[in-house]
Parts: sequence; structure tokens; C-alpha cells
Amino acid sequence: MSLWRLSESAKTLYKIILFLNPNYIEESFLKDGALKVDDPDLAFMLDEKEFVDAREALREDSLVNKSSESGIISMHRILQHDAISRMTLNQLKQVLYLSIDILSAHFPDTYSADVGYQAASWSYSLKKFDEKGSLAYASAIDLRGLINLDICRPTDALESFKEAYKLRTAILPDNDPFLAASQVNIGITYTELGEHEKAREHLQQSIDIRLMHDSDRIGNSYSNMASLLLKIGDPNGAEAMLKSCPSLKDFSVETFLKTRNPRFSGDMVLLSRIKFEQGLLDESLRFASKALTFRKSCLSERLKVCDSLHQVAVLLHRRDNTESAVQPTRGMYKNIEKAPTH
Repeated sequence: MSLWRLSESAKTLYKIILFLNPNYIEESFLKDGALKVDDPDLAFMLDEKEFVDAREALREDSLVNKSSESGIISMHRILQHDAISRMTLNQLKQVLYLSIDILSAHFPDTYSADVGYQAASWSYSLKKFDEKGSLAYASAIDLRGLINLDICRPTDALESFKEAYKLRTAILPDNDPFLAASQVNIGITYTELGEHEKAREHLQQSIDIRLMHDSDRIGNSYSNMASLLLKIGDPNGAEAMLKSCPSLKDFSVETFLKTRNPRFSGDMVLLSRIKFEQGLLDESLRFASKALTFRKSCLSERLKVCDSLHQVAVLLHRRDNTESAVQPTRGMYKNIEKAPTH
């Protein structure tokens, strides 16, 4: 009945709060986000009177609390979960996207500002190299490509990877193991760009080179080729490729957990996704759960743990076990909540 009586502005405010940290929501965070997003549904937040009216309507009906000292808005978790459970899928999507827009408006500029990856500083540093034709400079260019790939700039990444490869081929003999690393980077970038045939060509060259030298990095080539095959709709081929990794032969889940090598968790996640595409939901869940156990043990509260929590929750939901699926999502909240609001 309280929700039914609310104005449209109060309803929108309430729904957005549902997707934020229920214990700590700064009013300025909402207002500044609305200002940067410039969405008509959030226009009321830019008018102080309208915003206060909406907030007070929620507080008077005990839907939210507001600290008079700190000005922090909070909400009881029972109300949060109950309200979310009553929303339709379309309502959930609409409000979730608004909440994400508000959150993303506060993310720091790690691409050009002097924080995070410091891409601008990296470009400046490259100019300081005296020997532009050296392997060291090629490695620096290659690393710049990895940075661009990480921050979703695959076109820029590809340019760097090709430049690094050209420098290396001018110095190193044909089929040098170092060139295989360049082929992998070029291959995964083409995968991101959707140019799958080119990706396959470069990844196969990396496999050929590493097999020639009996390289212990061959597993890296096989894993990336398996990811490509999965992406183009060949889960069986992806599984066969992944199982070609020497480190995964006769490799039990228990042995995997004992290695404490984070790289194997990525292979376990990939295998889980392969099993899912093969329609083997139970096996997919088993591998995803093992990867989650490993990451919790070795990676503490890093974002890869959140990634595995999300994967397990999705798989449980696909098994129509919604109640169990809620538990991993609560684990994600605990990992994220340490930062105020988001």
C-alpha cells in the first residue's frame, strides 16, 4: 500500500536504491550521477525540492532510513529483497540499467588521468626509450597492447601487438618462442574484434611454434584456441583443444586445487562454460563450483571471485534452484560492499 501511494519520482528513487548498497547510500552520489547521466527519468534528482519530497515520502512510510547526522540513506535488507522479488523482468532491467548508469558516472578515468593503468603516462614513458628497435622496447609496446585490451580498446591493442611483432621479427630468428607470444596476443585481439578466421590463423601459428620448441607455454595457446572455438559455436572442438594442454592431462579436480596456480582456475571456468554449451548443466555447475572454491582460497576477495560467484548463481538459476542461487549473489555483495555505495 505504501508503494502504491508513492509519486512517480518517489517510486523511481526507491527502485534505484534497491540496487545499491542498502547500508550506505550518499545523496550526493545519486544527484551527481543523475547530473552526468542526463536521463529524463532522473530529472527529479536535479531539483532539490523534488528530490527531498521523494526521499521524505520514502522515509515517512518507513521504506528507507536517513541519518540526520551523516545524511546517509539506508534500507533494511528484507525490504530490499522483497521489493526486488515483486518486480517484473522488464522492470528489473529498466531500473538496473538506470542504477548502472549512476554508478558508472562515478568510475574514475583510468585511461587518460594519472590513476589506474595510467595509459597517458605509459605513452610518455615509451618516448624515453633510446633504442626503438630493441626487444625491451618491443616488450613495452606489447604491454601497452595488453593494457588497451584490458580497457576494451581492441583496435588500439591490435596496432600495438602488430608493432611489437614487427620489431621482434626483425631481431629474432623465424619461429622463435618469443614470436608465439605475439601471435597469441594478436589472435585473442582478433577474437575480440569478431574476426575469427584471422584469430584462428594466429593462434594456430602460436601452437605450431610452441610445439616445435616443446614450450611449457603451450597450454596458453591451447586455452586461447579453445576459447575461440567456444565463441564460434564449437564446444566439442573447444573441449578437445583444452584437453590437449599437457598440464590438464590426467589432471583431477583435487590435483587442480592443490596446485594453487591461478591460471588453472581460468581453464576450469572455461571448461564449465564448454559443458554448459554442451547441455551438461550439472557438470558445468560442478566445474564452476570447483573454480569458485579455488579462487576463494587463493584470491581472497578479488574480482575474479565475484566472477565465479556470478557464474555459479546463473547456473543454479538455470536449474530452477532460485533460492540457492541467491546465496552466491549475497557473497558478491559482501565482496563489493567494502567500498561505500558501490
